Amino acid sequence: MKKNYLFFSLLVFFTTHVLCQVPYKNLSPYQIAFQEVMAKKKAASSVNPQRETYDLFLDYSAANFDDLFYVWQFNTYFDNSDTNLNFACVVLDQIAGYTDPADPISTWIDWTVLGLSDAFPSSTTLLIDSVYAYVTHENNSGQDDTLKLQIITTDTTGAPSASSTVLWEEMDVSNTSISPSGNWVGTDAGVILQYGPQYTTTAGQKVGLNFIYLDPSKMDTASILGGSVNNGLGGTDSKSVYENSYMRYPPPIPDITPNTVVGYGNPPGTDGWFEAQNWAIWAKVTVNVPVGIEDNFKNLAVHNIFPNPATGDGVHVLFGINEPSDITIDLQDVSGRYIRPLQSGFAAAGSHNQLIDLSDVSSGIYLISVKAGKGTPIVSKLIVAK
Repeated sequence: MKKNYLFFSLLVFFTTHVLCQVPYKNLSPYQIAFQEVMAKKKAASSVNPQRETYDLFLDYSAANFDDLFYVWQFNTYFDNSDTNLNFACVVLDQIAGYTDPADPISTWIDWTVLGLSDAFPSSTTLLIDSVYAYVTHENNSGQDDTLKLQIITTDTTGAPSASSTVLWEEMDVSNTSISPSGNWVGTDAGVILQYGPQYTTTAGQKVGLNFIYLDPSKMDTASILGGSVNNGLGGTDSKSVYENSYMRYPPPIPDITPNTVVGYGNPPGTDGWFEAQNWAIWAKVTVNVPVGIEDNFKNLAVHNIFPNPATGDGVHVLFGINEPSDITIDLQDVSGRYIRPLQSGFAAAGSHNQLIDLSDVSSGIYLISVKAGKGTPIVSKLIVAK
């Protein structure tokens, strides 16, 4: 029986090595819609822009509007001879997530919505209340497998490293399968692990959520879910807006690398190259900015940008100003780099609905900057899908 299992294990390894991952969406009948996955995150959150404390889920996959998912075979003990994933970590270094567990796709928020001075102000502390990880696991050896979640430090670049310090950890040990079905693929393979750190970071500390799976026998199988935005061809050819996920995947396995530069396409940039952009590891946190928040809303408020995703028909920008002002609306790339102006002119005090022509804007993910007079601009995310 053991020899038969080893043969099966090698067969699965060969398949995943060639493809580099198993399509989550094609694991029929293992087809759990993204909304159903998110609905399992049973907690309430709220955001009050007038306060300095915010309760929300930091979930970069949801904030990135991921709709394409694959499960990636994973074992912390994997090395070059195994040529499979052995490191998966998400760094909490941007305020971006959602407020409604039932519908995160349409309720995502980021630091610009909250009026924070940048994506992670140096005064910010996080109370990490709960952490979740979407995994699958099959145990056929009967030996102990360990699944562990760690909170770790990051280096001076904000990335996890081999020298990261473990600040907190919690583990589960099992000699049976954790997946309800007993299989790492197929119906009822997916399971969401929940941890309760109740860990508070120091001011400005950007920590990583590091997932560990220890199978010394290498006879059992675990995987972690990775997501991206579907380009319509079963892959994605644009980088994630939130580059917070890290992996270690050959070649060479010793390097910890951002997911946005790792894939199986050839050459880089072809369909599928960025298919592991965001790990399905997320956290419910309380964000605290004790020194105060820059008031972006003193004169200008952007109420809505719709439709979003937008088409070639254009997009409506709904905003209000308290006093007559010169209004400029600019288009930026996801890094905040200026592309070109969209609209400019004088506007009276009150509410306005400005229609912006997007006929010459290519499909992609952008930022729209709205500025009133010499005030602080308000920046919002815009997806153009033609």
